[in-house]
Amino acid sequence: MKHLYYVRHGQSQINIDDFFATKPGTPLDKGLTDTGREQATNGIQAAKAQNLHFDVIVCSPLQRAKETARMYADAFGYPPKDILYSELFLEIQSGAL
Repeated sequence: MKHLYYVRHGQSQINIDDFFATKPGTPLDKGLTDTGREQATNGIQAAKAQNLHFDVIVCSPLQRAKETARMYADAFGYPPKDILYSELFLEIQSGAL
C-alpha cells in the first residue's frame, strides 16, 4: 500500500510580515524564521517517531517550502538533488486584496 504524507512548511517570514504568498524568486519569496525551522524539526522528529519513509519528496518552488523539504531530506537520508519542485503546489495568486 502506498502512503501520501502532506507536510506544511514552518513559520515563514511572510507569515510574520503578514503578506500573502508570492511567486518564486521575487523579493517576497522568503524562507523560514527560527520558529519555522524549529517547527520543521519537531515535524521531522514526529515523522521519525512514527517510522515514516519517503520515496519521493515534492514541494512548491517557494523558499519556505524548499527549506522545509531540504530539512526533511537531510533528516531522512533523501538526496536533496532528487527533491521535485512543482508549481502545482504554489498557493493561489489572487493579486491585491
